[in-house]
Amino acid sequence: MKKKKLILYLSLIVFLCAGAYFIFSDYKKGLMRGERHSGLDNIITQELFDSIHVGLERYKNYYGNYPYYNGKYFIDSIKTFVAFPDVYVYADSINENGEFIIVRKPVGKKFNYKNISNTYLGIGNKDLKIIYKYLSDGSFMLYSVGENYLDEGGEGDDVLY
Repeated sequence: MKKKKLILYLSLIVFLCAGAYFIFSDYKKGLMRGERHSGLDNIITQELFDSIHVGLERYKNYYGNYPYYNGKYFIDSIKTFVAFPDVYVYADSINENGEFIIVRKPVGKKFNYKNISNTYLGIGNKDLKIIYKYLSDGSFMLYSVGENYLDEGGEGDDVLY
């Protein structure tokens, strides 16, 4: 009888440990994908959208229209009109083959993105980028790619401003 209880307890312990391992492993994968920051990412996205809107309005007041440049590199046209926390600014460089290479931010040093071209905004990482589309002199579309990291043109899980 004691042997059966011992086997039962050991089986229960093994079962609980295996379950805890799989639960923790899924939790760890979620942390690695940044899921724990989704609420914070939404706040940062809205704050960046608001800053971009200010920059776009200043650009329009100066030039008479919104920037014609579409895509993720639109902040090159407005970065003299508004400042962004450099932690959200990323940049690409173009090599001799015409391929884009990520510009590495210097660790522990100020990243002066205003002196670099091909800059774009990312919410927490380079893949959660903000995209701008010129629609007309009086309108534009601004969105961030969603959690699937795909630019779906403001559709799907993209976050619209």
